[in-house]
Amino acid sequence: MVPALAVALALALAALSAGGNAAAAERATDPEVVAAQARAAGERGDFEAAIQRWETAAQLFTARKNHADAAMAYAGWAHAGRTLGFYEVAGTAARKAIAAAAKADGRAQARAEHAAGAVAAGLGRPGAETLLTGALALAETAGDAGLGAEILASLGDLHAARKEWAKAANFFTQAAARAERAGNAAQQGLALARKANADLRQSGDVAFALETAARAERLASGLAASHSKALIFLVLGGVEERAVAGLKKNTLELAGGSTLLQGGAARARYEAALRAATECGDVRSRSLALGHLGEIALAAKQPAEALEFSQQAAFEAQRGNMVDVGYRWHWNTAKALVLLQRPDEAVQSYRRAVQAVRAVQNDLILGHSVGQREGSFREVIGPLFYELADLLLQRAARETDPAVVGQLLFDTRNELESLKSAELDDFFRDHCVNTVRARAKAVDQTDPKSAVLYVVPLPDRTELLVGTVNGIRRFQVPVTGPVLMETAQEFRRKLEKRTTHQYRVTGRQLYQWLIAPVAELLRAQGIETLVVVPDGALRTIPLGALMDGERFLIQQFAVAVSPGLTLLSPEKFAHVPPRFLSCGLSVDVTVTNGPAGAVCAEPKPEQPADPQVSHFAGLEHVPGELSAVQGLFGGTVLRDQDFRLQSVRRELEKNPVSVLHIASHAEFGTTAQDTFLVTIEGKLTLDDLEALVKPRKYRGQPLELLALSACQTASGDDRAALGLAGAAVKAGARSTLATLWSVNDEASAKLVTEFYSQIRRQPDLARAQALRQAQLHLIAQENHYHPAFWSPFLIIGNWL
Repeated sequence: MVPALAVALALALAALSAGGNAAAAERATDPEVVAAQARAAGERGDFEAAIQRWETAAQLFTARKNHADAAMAYAGWAHAGRTLGFYEVAGTAARKAIAAAAKADGRAQARAEHAAGAVAAGLGRPGAETLLTGALALAETAGDAGLGAEILASLGDLHAARKEWAKAANFFTQAAARAERAGNAAQQGLALARKANADLRQSGDVAFALETAARAERLASGLAASHSKALIFLVLGGVEERAVAGLKKNTLELAGGSTLLQGGAARARYEAALRAATECGDVRSRSLALGHLGEIALAAKQPAEALEFSQQAAFEAQRGNMVDVGYRWHWNTAKALVLLQRPDEAVQSYRRAVQAVRAVQNDLILGHSVGQREGSFREVIGPLFYELADLLLQRAARETDPAVVGQLLFDTRNELESLKSAELDDFFRDHCVNTVRARAKAVDQTDPKSAVLYVVPLPDRTELLVGTVNGIRRFQVPVTGPVLMETAQEFRRKLEKRTTHQYRVTGRQLYQWLIAPVAELLRAQGIETLVVVPDGALRTIPLGALMDGERFLIQQFAVAVSPGLTLLSPEKFAHVPPRFLSCGLSVDVTVTNGPAGAVCAEPKPEQPADPQVSHFAGLEHVPGELSAVQGLFGGTVLRDQDFRLQSVRRELEKNPVSVLHIASHAEFGTTAQDTFLVTIEGKLTLDDLEALVKPRKYRGQPLELLALSACQTASGDDRAALGLAGAAVKAGARSTLATLWSVNDEASAKLVTEFYSQIRRQPDLARAQALRQAQLHLIAQENHYHPAFWSPFLIIGNWL
């Protein structure tokens, strides 16, 4: 009996096991179960797991032809990807949501359009608001208050990212009311927390903002531990920090007599977020809370505590594979180590932070929504690279071994080079730089008569790195980076005043800081061309106009500008006559502004100002300029009515054009959307220009020179100057001749004609040298001696 009983028991257990396995298998293929798992993963902050579960759920729903729930799953996938800052992943999921929702009801379409709109908002795309507004209308028609609250909150985020705080606060108010109607306390609390932030940014009324924050806190306190609860407290911590920072006081007396201690209230909110995250297993929120606590300790000059919090935050980020925020905690760790006077360890942490940035650089560039990034890549991420450069340069100053010094200087320049590339990617909102990396050979090893001047502005000093065929040398200048930039902005303003010589004082001062320290080295090595890699406001000034006393720098050296050394591939003009395509406008043009809002030219006096249009006056010397170019080199001319996008495309496709000369208005704004050239039809964007020119590069016929003889960048706007410097990179031209500001029409025509005449007379003459000769030609003319006429012209990129 016993053996038989044992066999029966074994069979029963096997049957139970088989049944359990079958049930587990059934649950694994049940889309409702998988979707519930995805929601649970999101609620505990495990968004990587949520992405995997939502993807599986979407596939299972699709296989069952349940298109409405498939759209819901794809939308959840997009939300999880966006939360992690993975905009490419989120965009793919949103597109799939739209496709699935097309076969479903209005509620599904609302979810899909919300997903697509939220991704578009994070990418700063102009269609985001239209998508979100359409999604809201669909949600209202479907009577889904909870979904409506989500969409209203996304509209609030959109306007917050644009710094339209009043609109953002209004949408967050509506979102909170809609969430309350839906009975969703978590949604309501988060909307109120974000409203408090928007109110504080809009009015600076701390008492009012903190009253709203208190309502959010009460709602959050009643929630079970969850990602939502932790997130509300994280947002509230930021509100408390801004409340105190805005007042710039140690204490703030609030209505009712309570006192907000510096950092104390914010710390309490982050600690509450940490408790909620720890209890529910939300690794992401735990890392964020620890990281913010570390930042509070840093601000309070408590480096030991800051180090502990930051290292814990970095550990949690690594544990949760949080590549989007891990760099911040390594960065804060480095800052704490600097305060603790442990520079070697700080360098290691800085390098870990930089490595983490590179791993997620594409998404840091693409994603800029509120909470992701406020400001340009240079403003937000740039200080990381400069702080590392600062430590490397300090180490180089202490080092006695020349080989080690050389390597440290090379490493410093390389770190800053990666920032330069990312800045251009950020300006153009794509990865145009990735396709144009120069080969490994250093550009300062290309020409023994050229030197590369790298300007490194730092908080307490400025460093100059000079690269020649003999290596890199560093020079320290006792002027702070901020003072240097302020002086550069002042120089730009004074340069444009043609009736005064006020520019001379600042021009001489800048020469003493940037050129005098390196002049002896340049003379000793027989340097003829100075290739400058500027930063910040230095991008907005023509360095050739700096003065040693009475002589301009251009009278001593040819000067070229590069947005970054890795973006160069210096080569001389091919030994064949250049083939020209010359275009220009000599007639008035009125351009309709797009949704992004272009930088407008001044309207003609007889025409009323209209924000929807820009009026560009005809350039009367264009016919003579184009005729002179054609007289020197021949080629095709497209002027006025013939200067159209299709005409330019046709000429570039059928002829081996090597020089594209455009004598027309060219505006360079703060963003790529504000940057364009003017044709008879309207705006020609840099994307349009890239589509025209870059295919030639891949056919082995790159454009040697892009000449833009009537550019305009806003005074003091280094972002606009960055866009100008990146034009050659974006378009795929080897070099660009352009202007920092619009020049007297006659002077422009004279300089351009002389530039091309120099190339015609001396085919082997480097482009930078040809420009120098043309500028000297104008300096020799009394009526054009003032640098306002000749100095704005720059050779950008390949100078040979």
